[in-house]
Amino acid sequence: MADSPVLLTRREVEALTRLGRTSIYRLTKAGAMPAPIRVGHKKICWRRSELEDWLASRSTAIAPASEG
Repeated sequence: MADSPVLLTRREVEALTRLGRTSIYRLTKAGAMPAPIRVGHKKICWRRSELEDWLASRSTAIAPASEG
């Protein structure tokens, strides 16, 4: 059986990304952040792997240019 993706709640996403609830939903709506998936009638979660990839791409995009 394949490993199930690790799903994070909004609070866990806040802790991982250091973003607030409003920023998370604003970025998601704009398509600038991975979209959550619905896991119940009222519950949504994010795939940890997608968020980690997204964070890695953001850190390389905003990394300062090396001086040389």
